[in-house]
Amino acid sequence: MSLAETLDRQLDAMQRFVTLLREERQSLTQGEIDGPELERLAEAKSQVAAELETLDAQRRDVMRELGHGESRQSAERAATEVQRLDSWHQLRTIGEEARQLNRINGLLA
Repeated sequence: MSLAETLDRQLDAMQRFVTLLREERQSLTQGEIDGPELERLAEAKSQVAAELETLDAQRRDVMRELGHGESRQSAERAATEVQRLDSWHQLRTIGEEARQLNRINGLLA
């Protein structure tokens, strides 16, 4: 898989992960906890998280194959080379949102 494809798939998966986190937050703040719904969301989050881990490992492998290191600067250079710098920036922004939502949801649970 190319670096461009990997970044596209990572961005898609991260967007799905954030959507699940938002759904989880909504479920947690409704007043009455819906156990089956939270269980469904937890399973879906787990699956997407595993997909994200796999895609991140693939991205790192492809970057190494292309002669790039693992630093943020190397990732930006590599993303620029494959015309995906905007996607890389979106991935980082959405990843930060995911971290914040996950932290908040953990406090609510």
